[in-house]
Amino acid sequence: MPPPRSPSPEPQPSSPSSSHLSPALSASSADGLLRPGVLNLGSTLPSRDCRSNPPMERGTEEVPCKGLQLVFPLGENHHIGYPFGLHSHRSLPWDYYSEGDRFYLRSTTCSKTTSADSAICSKCNKIRNNDIFKNIVDRIAHGVNENTLLMYYPIGGLVTKIRR
Repeated sequence: MPPPRSPSPEPQPSSPSSSHLSPALSASSADGLLRPGVLNLGSTLPSRDCRSNPPMERGTEEVPCKGLQLVFPLGENHHIGYPFGLHSHRSLPWDYYSEGDRFYLRSTTCSKTTSADSAICSKCNKIRNNDIFKNIVDRIAHGVNENTLLMYYPIGGLVTKIRR
């Protein structure tokens, strides 16, 4: 009997082949997902509807919920592309954290666990429906309007604005 195979690692959504930003990317299509729980802002893949997670069945394995992973367009990263200052001016229903080069948003009411077949809990998944989140995604995908308040700029955008 052959030894059991270990699962192959999932492809990284930030690979250059899948992380280019299409000029035609709209705010609604910026929701292009490679897999549930990952929002790839540089993908031109069609959107998958992952708004509702199926209820957990008895005996379903639970895994930790990491939150919604944002994958930035090629050439950008969360250190310069996410508007961290917004969290000190607004009461947002999510917190953020990074693990290596990965960036996550986690609902302040996160369930902490989810079923193994769901990437994130339903509370973290609801972040996608928040208007402020949708605007952040739009600014990351398309840039920040020149007349936008400074608190909505990511640090990279502020540096660019100052250099002009």
